[in-house]
Amino acid sequence: QQQQQQQQQEQRQQQQQQQQRQQQTDSETGRMLSQSDTPLIDAIQRASQSVRAPFFFPGHKMGEGAPAPLREAVLGGAAGRTAPLRSDLPELPELDNLFSAEGPIHEAQQLASEAFGA
Repeated sequence: QQQQQQQQQEQRQQQQQQQQRQQQTDSETGRMLSQSDTPLIDAIQRASQSVRAPFFFPGHKMGEGAPAPLREAVLGGAAGRTAPLRSDLPELPELDNLFSAEGPIHEAQQLASEAFGA
């Protein structure tokens, strides 16, 4: 019975910690963070859907400029289908600044820090 009570207490503590983590607010963005959030992936998806003409520096053409061997390896030979490569984007303002993160990169870093106990 004592062991069972101890297990219940540990479970309550774990639940409280989990609730605290889920309710943690990112101090810079004021957004509620949850370990189920994917801020960087969400930002990349939004950006890749909003680009109409990819006039990015060479190499970032959202899959359109991918060499045939890469398309063969990644897409299994699906000619003309580059959907998996649409997220090949350069550092755009809406994707945040890698060296001074304040948006989705910062949020992803906060979540990773919490997940790894850093």
